[in-house]
Amino acid sequence: MLSPEQAAQVARITEDNLLRLRHPQYGWSSALGRHEALHGRDLGIGGLVLLNSLSPELIPEWFIESTEVGIDVLTQFQGTRFDPEREEEEGVLPHEYRNGYTPRFRMEQLRATGWPVEEKPDGSLEMRYYGARDVNALIIKLIASLARVKEGRSEGEGRIVIEKYWPSILAMYRHDTGIADSSGYGLIDSIPKNLKTLFNLTEKDNDLAYITEDREVPRPPHIFLSLNCHFVDSLSEFAWMAQVRGEFSLAEDAMRRHYEGKRKIHQLFWMKDKGFYSPVIDGEGNQVKIMTDDVVHGLWCKTFAKPFADQVIERLQKSDFHTKRWGTRSKSSDSRQFVVNGPSSYWNGVWPHHVGIAAFGAENYGHTDFAEELDRELAQIIIEKGCVETGSVDYDGTWYDYTEGGKPAACIPQFWAAAVAWSRANRCLLSAA
Repeated sequence: MLSPEQAAQVARITEDNLLRLRHPQYGWSSALGRHEALHGRDLGIGGLVLLNSLSPELIPEWFIESTEVGIDVLTQFQGTRFDPEREEEEGVLPHEYRNGYTPRFRMEQLRATGWPVEEKPDGSLEMRYYGARDVNALIIKLIASLARVKEGRSEGEGRIVIEKYWPSILAMYRHDTGIADSSGYGLIDSIPKNLKTLFNLTEKDNDLAYITEDREVPRPPHIFLSLNCHFVDSLSEFAWMAQVRGEFSLAEDAMRRHYEGKRKIHQLFWMKDKGFYSPVIDGEGNQVKIMTDDVVHGLWCKTFAKPFADQVIERLQKSDFHTKRWGTRSKSSDSRQFVVNGPSSYWNGVWPHHVGIAAFGAENYGHTDFAEELDRELAQIIIEKGCVETGSVDYDGTWYDYTEGGKPAACIPQFWAAAVAWSRANRCLLSAA
């Protein structure tokens, strides 16, 4: 287990970084400097671990306040029309919102490369981009967590949270179970409207993350594993909130979709020959047979039946995934594309928040030894490298900073890295108390 001294050190480092990442308008900024912005996905993942890691009375009030501010901004800009440039659709929450807080030079860079940056009447620049299909599910779950935390601190406050956001929650549910399910699988299809942002629809927003072993880009529409694990999980949270409001038929419909979604995920994604789940199904219904750590989201969401989760966790502990020093890799080092692109390729290295998410997932299925090992490795990253977005880890386990064009490019501090590490460290401290 992570020692109390190490856990306390990580808790101090991460809390200091979280204080720096609090934002007067966004609630939480996903990073600082040129990346100062509100990202819906980052808010969802980071907020969920912050609000669920401890009992309600132990969660700092400022965590709750900043998270609610972020939700307020996202729901304020919820999509109302079809706009392919922004990837906007009715009911979709924005993935990325930037305004005058992002340095102007960065906004000019984004506009020059074709992102939907607009000049406002006062001369300031603003950008709203909706291209992420996991944000709705993550924020539905985050609102449910916020309601439970507030209810745990003051009776009746949870119902107020649900009522406050219900119109937005219902619009998200209708989008995700209707517009987003063009295949009829009962899952979310990711169909890029703006083709220059092909893989921005999921967390691994980079083309190399899902390229096949034959170096081909999978044909869309894509059905992503990680995204749909959160979607299926969000259905049960939606059902709970519907029940609180007395909308029992709606709750029943959501739970039916939840159980059917779990069944469909296993049916579509399980690679029997590998004892592992594919990260994406292509537009022809074929599994893309690459080995990635997208599975950690299914472990975190408890999507997988235990016999299959056990196989996944066992596979993650093998040397091609587990660096034995810095946690789990994003892609198996046995992959031909890992060889071609190298560990320095974006989403080929180690992402600290995934190390922590894998620890949550291992705990969910009773693999406490592996969870404790991951906690020690995550602590080492935070103590030695800080709350960094990602790092490159070579075949021999050597860490070197992620760069683009020879310059450091990883965000530091990164919100979800700080949030996940804070949550893991404080769980260790609580266990040791």
